Amino acid sequence: MEEEDKIDRVTHGAKHLLLKIKSVKFLDLFPDTIIIDENKVDLAHNYFLKSREVISVAIQNITLVTISVVGATASLYFDIKDFEKNPVVMKNFRATDAIKAKKIITGLKVCFNESVDIRKLETGGNIVKKLEEIGSAHE
Repeated sequence: MEEEDKIDRVTHGAKHLLLKIKSVKFLDLFPDTIIIDENKVDLAHNYFLKSREVISVAIQNITLVTISVVGATASLYFDIKDFEKNPVVMKNFRATDAIKAKKIITGLKVCFNESVDIRKLETGGNIVKKLEEIGSAHE
């Protein structure tokens, strides 16, 4: 039964989008995207026309997320365990979106490190708000 629970947990997380943000279009001709679900973060760099590079990172492999805010925009820096090109930089996001993303990722990391089943956070409230609270408390 334990293996079935693990499979359910992984499958559930893959379907549950927590946040999707795009870089500011007027600053980025081909806006980049950050997609956060319960198990991973997708960092998508969009290039000319339809070419793009997507880096999918498991929550437990993100060692550090930092933000640099300039005015109303921000850059996020991701240090990834065993990744050669550290940090991975995602630029030109709205500062409010970048701060929210960092809090959610920090909340997910804390839950992972403490072996908290975040599916249980869903009962009785908004999982994203709960993860933001956890992330804020651990910054």
